[in-house]
Amino acid sequence: MILTIIKLTAGLICILVGANYLVDSSVAIAKRFNIPDMVIGMTLVALGTSAPEIVVSFVGAAGGSSDIAIGNVIGSNICNILLVLGLATLIFPLTITSENKKVEIPCVLGATLLVLILSKSFFNGFSVELGRLSGFILLLAGVAFLIYSYIITIREQSRNEQDINTDKTQEQAIPKLFRKIYNKRILVPIASGVFIISCLLLVWGGNSFVEGAKELARRIGMSEMTIAATIVAVGTSLPELATSVAAAFKKNSGIALGNIVGSNVLNICIALGGSALIHPLKTTIQTSHLLFFALSAALLFIFAIVSRIKFHRIYGLLFVSLYIAYIISIAAH
Repeated sequence: MILTIIKLTAGLICILVGANYLVDSSVAIAKRFNIPDMVIGMTLVALGTSAPEIVVSFVGAAGGSSDIAIGNVIGSNICNILLVLGLATLIFPLTITSENKKVEIPCVLGATLLVLILSKSFFNGFSVELGRLSGFILLLAGVAFLIYSYIITIREQSRNEQDINTDKTQEQAIPKLFRKIYNKRILVPIASGVFIISCLLLVWGGNSFVEGAKELARRIGMSEMTIAATIVAVGTSLPELATSVAAAFKKNSGIALGNIVGSNVLNICIALGGSALIHPLKTTIQTSHLLFFALSAALLFIFAIVSRIKFHRIYGLLFVSLYIAYIISIAAH
């Protein structure tokens, strides 16, 4: 049992470290070639926070474990909204913009409904099935979301930013790890080496984490789906938790909310869509997972519509309480 916990922990650490340095090295290389900030932000950074979910689901799918691939995404999205967003809102009431209400939060609900419809979850005895065509459709939806985010970022930048980037500001935008070697020939080779090592860490960590999750499920008598939707999901949601809670303490609502919205859409479209392309997914899922998956997205949408300006702390308390209820409902079965 101790070895299983070590394998699970080591795998998670490798995933989180690999994802962090994958983003840093990618940003350093992109900045060195003068790729615009908005492109970096809406692709590398956005995908970086979802990298743990993507890696774990891809590894699960490649190993033929639909429970890991599906449970990880469903559990992570529930965790992101009910636990992460709930805690962030309890720390500081989050401001809701008209863009959040009209497009971004509806995208979370839309992606959730899309995967439920494609998988025929509520129409097939809670049996989830995602073939390669469904995976391709989800991936297209993810690309469309990234393109939309890119367009919005350009629009906001043209409205609010008139400064011309100098070499100094460009250097400050480089991740700290690579800042001292900016403008030197060794930047790209070193960043490329870090990128390759990060990819290896992600692959090894993903395999170790998934194998550890499977072993843990066998040892404690729980299903792989339950382990994936709880322990694995919370583990892969740590980047979102750290980012959103830190942003809430700094009273930065945009980052705290945007981080959750972007991550949940990409988890469904990229992590689950890509997994279905790798290997068609099929499993029977516990009712609680699907109900809370749909409920969390629906409540996020409803609260965004009824809220004038902010998510108040009472919403955060309700979200966290619902997450506790979700865990209890799973444990009861």
